[in-house]
Amino acid sequence: MQISIIMPYYNAAKYIKETVEAIIAQTYQDWELIIVDDCSPAPETAEVLQDVKFMDGRIKVIRTVVNGGAGAARNNGIAAAKGRYLAFCDSDDWWYPTKLEEQLKFMVDNDYSFTCTWYEDADENLKPYFMTCQPSKQSYIDLLYGCNIGTPGVIIDTSVLGKK
Repeated sequence: MQISIIMPYYNAAKYIKETVEAIIAQTYQDWELIIVDDCSPAPETAEVLQDVKFMDGRIKVIRTVVNGGAGAARNNGIAAAKGRYLAFCDSDDWWYPTKLEEQLKFMVDNDYSFTCTWYEDADENLKPYFMTCQPSKQSYIDLLYGCNIGTPGVIIDTSVLGKK
């Protein structure tokens, strides 16, 4: 069950290699990483993304035609995704090594098509300083009045929810 990891990229050369290393280190290995360059103007962008692409054969880099922000970049990545599951990781995020394995197992064991995890905000040394906790269940109404879902904690089963 392949997971397509969608990563918008915009002037994030400082963190992206560490972020990609955390994805490569995942205990769950059936994934593809689609990095979507949202027209980064930084001069080092092409070189950095080329270096990142060669870190692992499961990494693809695509570029948007015009800068549209992280949401539009994610939509471009979703359109290119081949996996049954979609996960999201921004280019300055970091995942614990068992994140995909544990979350996917939880989804399958409980027959969930959408899950989101707690997440931590951390400083540049990855020292957490704040944790956002999710309730065990949230309704559509709950989300309308106080959505605290962070994209790096989301996994979606596209066989149930589709890609749009």
